Amino acid sequence: MNIRTQIPNKESEKLQIITDPDILAGYLEDSARTPGGWAKGLVRPDTEAQISAFLRNSLKQNHTVLPVGAQTSLTAGGTPFGDWILSTEKMNTIKKIEKKTGGGGTVVCEPGLPLLELQKEVRKHGLFYPPAPTYDLAFLGGTISTNASGSAAFKYGTTRDWVKRVRMVLASGEILEVIRGEHVFRSGQKVSIERPGGNTYEIILPNYSVPELRKISGGYFARLETDLIDLLIGSEGTLGVFSEIELELIDLPFSQVSGIAFFDSEEKAVSFAETVREISKKTWQEKDPYAIDIRAIEFMDNAALNLLVERGKNKELRVNIPSFAGTGIYFEMELSKEAINEETETLLEKVWEGMTPDVENNPLAKLFLLFREYNVLESLEFAFPEETETQERFRKFREAVPETVSEIIKENQNHYDHSISKVAFDLIVPFEKFRALLGICRQKLDEQKLDYAIWGHISDGNIHPNILAISEQQMIEARK
Repeated sequence: MNIRTQIPNKESEKLQIITDPDILAGYLEDSARTPGGWAKGLVRPDTEAQISAFLRNSLKQNHTVLPVGAQTSLTAGGTPFGDWILSTEKMNTIKKIEKKTGGGGTVVCEPGLPLLELQKEVRKHGLFYPPAPTYDLAFLGGTISTNASGSAAFKYGTTRDWVKRVRMVLASGEILEVIRGEHVFRSGQKVSIERPGGNTYEIILPNYSVPELRKISGGYFARLETDLIDLLIGSEGTLGVFSEIELELIDLPFSQVSGIAFFDSEEKAVSFAETVREISKKTWQEKDPYAIDIRAIEFMDNAALNLLVERGKNKELRVNIPSFAGTGIYFEMELSKEAINEETETLLEKVWEGMTPDVENNPLAKLFLLFREYNVLESLEFAFPEETETQERFRKFREAVPETVSEIIKENQNHYDHSISKVAFDLIVPFEKFRALLGICRQKLDEQKLDYAIWGHISDGNIHPNILAISEQQMIEARK
């Protein structure tokens, strides 16, 4: 099938150009807290036609444009340096939600829709968007642009796996609509895109293949065979601005529990994660409704936990961090309809009392036995299916770690050195290499005598070491 660009089917309404410094000030940094951001102006389109007109005019005038969403990026990718800012915040509607007869569904939305609102609306239809990143105020368009993923990527994959169709406005103002499966090309292949009026674009696809990892966001996505839609996803605004997105959805899981387990050593925490990963993968393979089904395993090291204690975040969120805690593991577990029965409470009480009852048909009791085996049951923070407020507190506890680090970086800028910015790493390896990765990180950072904290998606072998620099020199050392 030929690839063709389109022009907007209606004239653009006039777009307000904002240059008020007080308004611009709210857009000059993202969550990386990188100093020195500045912009020539700001536009906030609310239609695809307005995006098209603005990009077309910007190209004629040789202006650089930075598309931004909620600016929750931790890489400074959403920080302008002399650009015009194009914010998608006004394009925040859901156009269509549709359930499928055989289960699951689809949703069509605009790029400025916060993930929180997306989940809230699809939930009303008994549906769920699985790969949503941990921070639910991020905009959908930003997560597509970065191929972001959250804690549930272990079970459900990344954003890329759930995007069915996109519309993207190119720098020329033309619109490219791509549907998954319609345009698949070989590595290094030359691709022609027909333009209105008969001219063509010619692009050559990357001739490399990205590593076979659960998550990957370095460079343009390419494999031996690449779907064009996958090249656009994760392109971080360099190829165009998403104006409409269609996503695949699943049926809302019947029920879930979550919790935080505290281990006295990092090795025990990693061993626990290793164990539940293997159990859960077997559960999916065998489709066993009575087995442990963990969808998310999150890692917080001792330094990360200490930061929360020092800032009182644990008290604020009513989470008790025991004095022996060396590592914290946040987890989410799905429960099938068959797994919920009247015996659960009795079985859990027996496990708490040190007995070993028959738990063949009860995944919760199996999980509690596993916690007892690792000697973390007594300090376990746990939320049952009906305790939704507690589950939200636990989720916020995990998210409080990067938020606290961002607060500290801002304070260090003001107190020590205005040039200080966030120095962080987003590292991923196959899980069997996770211990080695963690050891190398600690060795290098300790050699440089830097303060740091490490957290991340241990279920995917993905960690985020963050350096708490108090000087420009420390930043230089950290980046080595």
